[in-house]
Amino acid sequence: MKTFGMIFRILGFCWILGCADKDSKQIVKERGFWVLVDPEEWLFFPAISLNQASCDADFISKNLGDGFRVPLEGIPDSAISKLRRSMDTLELVHKIPAVGGMYNYVLVSAGEIKYEIARKFYQTKSQLRSNLLISTRRKSVNLIYDQFPIHVLSVSTIFCLEKRSLDVLPVECKQDPGDPDNFLYKICEYLRSRNRYSELASKYRIKKVTRDTLDNKTVIKVSLSCCYFGDVAYFDLRTKELISINYSHR
Repeated sequence: MKTFGMIFRILGFCWILGCADKDSKQIVKERGFWVLVDPEEWLFFPAISLNQASCDADFISKNLGDGFRVPLEGIPDSAISKLRRSMDTLELVHKIPAVGGMYNYVLVSAGEIKYEIARKFYQTKSQLRSNLLISTRRKSVNLIYDQFPIHVLSVSTIFCLEKRSLDVLPVECKQDPGDPDNFLYKICEYLRSRNRYSELASKYRIKKVTRDTLDNKTVIKVSLSCCYFGDVAYFDLRTKELISINYSHR
């Protein structure tokens, strides 16, 4: 009996000290600011306080905790598109170097993130620490961020900067008199049905219309001018209905 009592006491201490939870997961929900410098690098900085009516004054160094890179894998395209379109543009006094070049602006939006992280990483948060200085005409914000493995569960926007929810409307598809077969309209409607906030749906223009073969069938091939290299759409030769869209690599 003494042996069992000792085991339970050890397990109890482990539970209190967290030694049994080193590899366990923790779900975290935080409010703060999304910051986008490079199109492929999304950062999130938790805020100590956030006024949901007007939060411009909350975007200051002393109100922001250490941030982190946010992996986009697993986040629905519709959520990413809406988040990107909800961002305010801050013009910089000093350019920021990033992967894609030198940037003279950053995109910022208040919001919320819910993610899962290994408890050992959440307790330390000290991997690959980086620094980002945002200097505008009105203020300078010094940001510190890390990189550690997280699994994003959900993201959302809080409209408390200049841009409001009414500014982020679903994409509108319009028929073009110069496109009698409505190829662009059909492409737009198809893309909007999959992601109603994606601006890609309205950016396409026609480069060339030719005939091609798809699955041993003669079809209409529409080469598009945006937004990757060589995007094409295929339409039925007789009905002019959309069959598929092929995206090239960026």
